[in-house]
Amino acid sequence: MESPTLAWYKYPLPKGTNYTKKDLLDRKNVVIVFDYCQIRLGVIFKEGWQFLFEHYKLEGILDIDKESGWLDDDDLGEWIVYIYYHSFIGGYDPIHKIFGKFDEKNGAFINEKGISKKIDW
Repeated sequence: MESPTLAWYKYPLPKGTNYTKKDLLDRKNVVIVFDYCQIRLGVIFKEGWQFLFEHYKLEGILDIDKESGWLDDDDLGEWIVYIYYHSFIGGYDPIHKIFGKFDEKNGAFINEKGISKKIDW
């Protein structure tokens, strides 16, 4: 059975590069994925965000981001808002540990059962 894709990079064309759990267990690969996200050639899927938060925790993600420079914010509070925002738009709420969709217009995360939770930035 093939491992699910947690993140993806556009190249090489036409199919790009898939990153699985095994790949993202290597911190260096997460730095690479963050670098690709920074230049908008990569994406982290909801299962990828879930894995990152469960495996690396917020502190580990911060360390990886410092190495990558993706979000590059010296204000820790602002950085947390940015990383949560990216996770929300990717389909994962790291606070409540649930999948869903982020309604950016209304600032709400709607879980897979249709329950909406306003995000208070």
